[in-house]
Parts: sequence; C-alpha cells; structure tokens
Amino acid sequence: MAILAGTGSIIEFEPELDRAFHARLSYIQPQAASLSLTEIGNAVSRTFGGEPVVAYFLSPKPDLSWQVALPSGIAYVNQYTGEVLGERRRGETFLGFVRDLHMRLGGGEFGSGVLKWSAVAMLFSLVSGLYLWWPNKQIRVRLMPGNRRRWSDLHNAIGIVSLLPLGLLAISGVILGFQGQLAPVVYRLTESRPAVVSRFCASVH
Repeated sequence: MAILAGTGSIIEFEPELDRAFHARLSYIQPQAASLSLTEIGNAVSRTFGGEPVVAYFLSPKPDLSWQVALPSGIAYVNQYTGEVLGERRRGETFLGFVRDLHMRLGGGEFGSGVLKWSAVAMLFSLVSGLYLWWPNKQIRVRLMPGNRRRWSDLHNAIGIVSLLPLGLLAISGVILGFQGQLAPVVYRLTESRPAVVSRFCASVH
C-alpha cells in the first residue's frame, strides 16, 4: 500500500515531471502558425522509415512540442517546423519504471497478483475501520495531554475523511485486478461485447 501511495503520487505529477526530465524533447520556440497534421505526420513517418501514424497528441501550450504515436513509440515533433526532436519507447524512462511498479510492482504476473490482493486487503481494512469508528463517530481531534489519545484521534479523523476516495481506489483496484474474472459476467449482464482495439493502438497503449 505504501508503494501504491508513493508511486501514485509521482504519477499524479507525471506531465510536469516528464517535461522536466526531457526538456530537450518537450520545449520549443513558439512561432506564428503550426503545420497541418498531414505535414507533421508525413515528416514523422519519413524519419522513422515509413511507420504509420497511430495518433496525434496536441500540446496544451504553444511552447510545448506535439507528440505523434507510432507503433514503435512516441515521437516528439516541433509543430511549427516539422523537426522531429526524438522518440521515446514505453518503459525506458524513470516514469515508465514508476508506472510499471505502480501497476505490477515491476514483477509481471506475480506483482499483479500481489497488488490485486493488496486492494482486497485495503478494502477490508476500510470496512473494518468504519465498523470500529461507527460507535463513537468522532472526527474531532482532542488536544489533551498524552500523545496516545491525540494520535488516536488524528488517526480516526484522517481515516474517516479519506474513507470515500480510498474506498473508490480500493474498489476500482479490485475490479481492475480481477477484470479477467469479472469481465465475462459484466458482458453477460449488460448484453454487450468487448471493444475491438486495432493492432497499432494495442502496440502503443
């Protein structure tokens, strides 16, 4: 749970950290007008041996480069000049490692198993904590002599205030962890079918 919290905090600031770690690929000099998507896609495709463009990611600010998704990775391009600044592949950076640690503890199926059962344990911990808190229903922190009472009140207050967001995280984590077992049931109940993902999209995501 501590690893999930730490890596999740890093992922929350991933765009800012990513630009800080890869400033050469991220920051450009703004100009009057950008090229068309067709021109940008052609420039990127030529640079990488004719690879097809999967998707475009436009930047939120004029001084940030655009990203073009290819089957091999993500290309960074200056949208004003068409200059390809470089390419990155998933998992090759510190943030890629953090994301893999957050999703699978960096250990493939074994790590995924540890995480999904940790989500179950977290859900049980939240439910049992609510059960223990309910008789007194205390949120106030009493600043009385003695550290034990003060820390106990603080624990109860933080626990009940964060119950809803932590509960949503735990429930969604259980669903994601057991999606292989739950998906057929959901599709049967909703009379729906899984979405078809193209080969190129699957290779990028």
